[in-house]
Amino acid sequence: MTDRIFTSGSVTFFRSILFRMTLVGVTIAFVPQAFYLQNPRSGDGSEGSEIRKRFRLTSNEYARIKPIFLSESEDIVRLYARFSQGDRPEYSTQVWRELLIRRIEFEARLDRNLSLRQRSAIRKYRVNMEGEMVQRLIRDFVSFLGDVLELEEWEMDALDGLFVKESRQKFSALNYRFPNRQRINDAMEGISRITERDVRKLLTDDRWNDYCSILEFHPLIA
Repeated sequence: MTDRIFTSGSVTFFRSILFRMTLVGVTIAFVPQAFYLQNPRSGDGSEGSEIRKRFRLTSNEYARIKPIFLSESEDIVRLYARFSQGDRPEYSTQVWRELLIRRIEFEARLDRNLSLRQRSAIRKYRVNMEGEMVQRLIRDFVSFLGDVLELEEWEMDALDGLFVKESRQKFSALNYRFPNRQRINDAMEGISRITERDVRKLLTDDRWNDYCSILEFHPLIA
């Protein structure tokens, strides 16, 4: 997974995200509150000190990009909301397709008038947020599978390990092969095949069939 430069933060910040998103008509009441409480990201307070120090930003440089931190946080929260609605969270190849699309959109809207250090700080912030979101989705999805497939604790732990390993590999492909979309897709498909093979080995035949039905997909492996 990506390096973490934010280790703590203000719950108030994500509450402000909810408030400001409500002002612009975005409904995200179904997003679990725990996501905000456990994944605060703002660039304020101690986080702000760290990001300013890491990228050697002046006060003015930092002040200019703080609103961008907010807008990128909102984008990731919307993405999390899309795949965590109701009682059926999703962690699938579609999550990664959407992450790639949104990463391309992010790069397109990144202000080229900003300094290299400012753009690097924003990219790091965005990548960290993506990583937190994916980890949250994996936890939600494994918990869901545990209930639906009636898995033992060790089976849930094994699935979690497989998905976390996959996420690290896919983030590596996304980060280091960007913006070559075809190379990214090819790499992710190969990673998905390996994960699918390992999940198949872990589950019984009945549970594997139920797993495929839950994801509504045709296995990549025979």
